[in-house]
Amino acid sequence: MKMTQRVPLTWSDFSALRWSGIEKPASRIGKLKLQQYAEKHGFACPKVLGRFDSASKIKLDSVNADAFVLKTEGLWSSEGVYVLHKIMGLHLFYDVKSQRVVSEDQIIQAALELEAKRNKKITFFIEQRVIDEEAKNIIPLDYKLFTFYDRVEFILQVDRNYTPARFCFFDGQFNVIKDDRVQASSHASQPAAKPRVPECADQMLRLASDLTKKLKATFISVDCYATPDGAVLGELTHTPGGPWFQRMYYFSDSFELELGRYWRLAYQKLQQDIPLLTVPHE
Repeated sequence: MKMTQRVPLTWSDFSALRWSGIEKPASRIGKLKLQQYAEKHGFACPKVLGRFDSASKIKLDSVNADAFVLKTEGLWSSEGVYVLHKIMGLHLFYDVKSQRVVSEDQIIQAALELEAKRNKKITFFIEQRVIDEEAKNIIPLDYKLFTFYDRVEFILQVDRNYTPARFCFFDGQFNVIKDDRVQASSHASQPAAKPRVPECADQMLRLASDLTKKLKATFISVDCYATPDGAVLGELTHTPGGPWFQRMYYFSDSFELELGRYWRLAYQKLQQDIPLLTVPHE
């Protein structure tokens, strides 16, 4: 097939540059380094309470907290994540996600199986538990702010208190999207989440834009939580899979172009050259 190069136009075009490795953003830092970076630069972020270099080294009884989250470095979509509460005196844990009581041995075994599946050692770490601004939400609502250098233009709200998780959409100012700019995929059969504009919405928007500017990034999906103490940073995603794979939701053609314009504008603000995209010759 004959190939040619052209300027990227849409959000998916720019994303393809990252998925293919043509664009390698310097702002791509791991979850553990992000916590250090956030603390250094004054962005609220959950504290890391412990780290294990592989599944076999996980020791949960050593954690000095009654409630915490076990996470993985370098994986995504909540893979290998446990939201745990210690059951005092029993050396057992209640996992909020699966709603089961589990032992440390069971968690280690599942982690070993995950390493076998990935065919590599995985770093696990313990993170401070984040509490949602509404006590009824055992798992805090997750807000993914699509941020183009200094401006947020799309927000995905994810509610993992349901299985499968429910989601809904906002524009960059927390106005609910009700038109066809963003639509749930036919694969997503679950009901939509109830939209909730967090009390710390303005602070969350500032956090996402300030952090992305500080990192000099053209685009990042900034994950945030709304807590009783305000907006808290979760993690950074440089290649969001939701609208890319379109299994959860997808952008309309016009919204694809609109977000592509904001990505292109971010390059211009940073005075960076836009890489060319290789596509089949038409």
